[in-house]
Amino acid sequence: MNVQDKRKKLAALLAGDRCVIAGSVFDPLSARIADEVGFEVGLLGGSVASFAVLGAPDLMLLTLTELAEQTRRICRASELPVLVDADHGFGNALNVMRTVEELEGAGAAGLSIEDTLLPRAFGSPKEPSLTSVEEGVGRMRAAVTAARESDIAIFGRTAAVAITHIDDAVRRLQAYEQAGVDALFVPYLKTRAQLDRIADSVGLPLILGSPGAELMDLEYLASRRVRVCLRGHQGFAASVQALYDTARAVLAGTAPGELQNVAPEKLMQRLTKAPEHERWSEQFLNSSTAGQELKLVNDAIARRYRLMLDEEEVGYSEYDPVAPASILIKHTEVLRQHEGKGFGSHLVSAMLDDIRGQGKTVIPICPYAMNYIRKHREYLDIVRADLRATL
Repeated sequence: MNVQDKRKKLAALLAGDRCVIAGSVFDPLSARIADEVGFEVGLLGGSVASFAVLGAPDLMLLTLTELAEQTRRICRASELPVLVDADHGFGNALNVMRTVEELEGAGAAGLSIEDTLLPRAFGSPKEPSLTSVEEGVGRMRAAVTAARESDIAIFGRTAAVAITHIDDAVRRLQAYEQAGVDALFVPYLKTRAQLDRIADSVGLPLILGSPGAELMDLEYLASRRVRVCLRGHQGFAASVQALYDTARAVLAGTAPGELQNVAPEKLMQRLTKAPEHERWSEQFLNSSTAGQELKLVNDAIARRYRLMLDEEEVGYSEYDPVAPASILIKHTEVLRQHEGKGFGSHLVSAMLDDIRGQGKTVIPICPYAMNYIRKHREYLDIVRADLRATL
């Protein structure tokens, strides 16, 4: 599935009437796992991206370049539409435009821009704060403008419910809807009353992050236009615990076969697409495969130029196009080197003319010429040796 198809799939989901759970993804394998087990969309969170790329907490230490590269690796590895938490867009409204361009080029299906004041300034309180609504609207308009050349989805995000109050959240979401975003991302909702108030105040699809237990009814969420719900990044935390436990067990002397929760070989091969890579290795690296291609080429030459084997005049309509075009080009390059060298150049020129599409209907070969060819068969062997060296 190419990136356009992934974005169309996300657009259809946002325009539909269902609510789906998003899979938390942070690297190529986690994206393939999420796709294989049945998630319809993945989400790369800012916090988990910082954990996976830097091994650092979510303090805006991750750069746009690092986020875009991780997004590219994830999107390239699976068929899953991926939403990216782009935080505040890494600066002002112009930086937001650059962020959209980079993540669009990395293959993201959608991204969220939030109105949290980031990064934390010197002397500011530890608790997060928000930009003005006006600045938030500017960020959203910049993101929508940058996305206009593509079909990447833009989500306006605010954590006002957790930072200020529900009325402020509604005011901001309404403003971002007017700015032209495709959906609204609302994290940290705890009650149905909060969601009902928001759903009744805006008309766009909603995306929830880390909702309270009271909200976790997919039919109810769907009825309130929630189309995507992320329940957290426990998958990353579980993988960290598994790595930690395994490392301790290995250090303590546990035998490899006795380690717990180790992925079986079949699963590892499937997730890393080992069979596909093996097939490509056979096709492009295995010498026996090259030998088979050489045999096909030589057989094609023998069928078409039977004058090398007997005294028949060869009709060009009998040509059997076995050799791939790329190999015929290699033949052309080698044959051209032999053109004009000795009597055998008559055969070489005929082969070249035919490859170029200029061949005559029949090549008449007189008995004298045939006898000469039989006596100087080594010349054709030299041509074949050169052809073999090019494969």
